[in-house]
Amino acid sequence: MTNVAATPQMQFPDMGKRIKQCIELRDKIKAIKKKHTEELKPYIEVQDQLEGMLLSWLNSMNSKNVATEHGTAYITTRNSATVADMEAFWAFVQEKQAYDLIDKRANAPAVAEFVEANGTAPPGVNFRMMQDVNVRRA
Repeated sequence: MTNVAATPQMQFPDMGKRIKQCIELRDKIKAIKKKHTEELKPYIEVQDQLEGMLLSWLNSMNSKNVATEHGTAYITTRNSATVADMEAFWAFVQEKQAYDLIDKRANAPAVAEFVEANGTAPPGVNFRMMQDVNVRRA
């Protein structure tokens, strides 16, 4: 997203040229990222194997960490919860009044529609629209 403020007097002599440059730069960045990913692949695979070995060892020793003169390996835990069956989940939440199992947040597309219809966001909701410019091929 760019923060350049457009003014009515701002004119570009050749918009076609600027759009072409955007496409060429996007292609170059994509090519560099692809090359970079390919170049890193064998290193990432070895790193994954080493981390797997460390994790296995820590688990076999019933340990959460090990410190050496070269550094410390430690286990962290991340949690993920996705809903496979919304109806079953919602019925359970309502039946058990387990509302702490759900997140409360504003639905951005619905709030945008509300703002469009009412001219303001619902009470307690911060809403902002951000603009980017995209360029596509002809």
